[in-house]
Amino acid sequence: MRDISRVILYDSLSVNKSADEDLIKYNKIMLSGIEESFLTEDSLEENDQMHPNVDFENKVTSYLSSNINNMENYYNEGDRIDKSIKRIQKHIDKEHQKKRTSALHLFNKLINELSEFNKAYIKRESIPEYMKNNKDNLPQVFFSYAYSDKLYSYALFDFFYRKGIYLYVDWMHHDEIKDGKIIKKELQDEIEKSDQLLFMRTINSELNIQGKQAIRPWCSWELGNFYSSKGKDEKYFINLYSRDKYSSVQLQGMRLFESVVDGKLKGTEYKYRS
Repeated sequence: MRDISRVILYDSLSVNKSADEDLIKYNKIMLSGIEESFLTEDSLEENDQMHPNVDFENKVTSYLSSNINNMENYYNEGDRIDKSIKRIQKHIDKEHQKKRTSALHLFNKLINELSEFNKAYIKRESIPEYMKNNKDNLPQVFFSYAYSDKLYSYALFDFFYRKGIYLYVDWMHHDEIKDGKIIKKELQDEIEKSDQLLFMRTINSELNIQGKQAIRPWCSWELGNFYSSKGKDEKYFINLYSRDKYSSVQLQGMRLFESVVDGKLKGTEYKYRS
């Protein structure tokens, strides 16, 4: 899924000047050389392109350390980016203290740190009006995702909008709601308006991080309600970095997103392998 990788989509945001340049630059520099090492092929064919080994672990660590050095011209001591980078450096230092560095865990920490940084940086009131309202009446796809991953969901909206699809991303329509009944009512209304659903897995489940592979509770609720009202054939998922040998029973009945054709998501049906 290279065409919807974070770096590729952030490049597109830069070209179209669709988001804050400093924010995009930070994410692109920190992911440079690293993300492409974890990307899957654009199919559900099982592949063995990446077996963790010492050389691979060292390469990822080297890239990350180099990216931190390359950020020196873009932040001042004590500012938000500086603090974020120091937290990432702590993860590197912790891995160095172990007998063997885990590239999977470092990449996991990097994505999570960038997501937390982006979540604090991006505000709903600053996004363009067309993201908040489907005034062009484009086909709507309901997006089930992690609330913290704001920049990537922003970039995905831009990607699909340019292909004639309105991706419903709930944070773009209202601030975080604390009342569960109100949340369910709003989400159910948007599910009814959507002919298809697109699910984004967590970085933990994609990388097969032990003990953290379950679907998020709200995503599970959304998937279940969409199934009840729309049927399983129109549920798709994004599979950027999966290393689980396609053994997730949670994805059974869904399709791997591969392309957009005539305003519709297209993809290959997932088959569970026990």
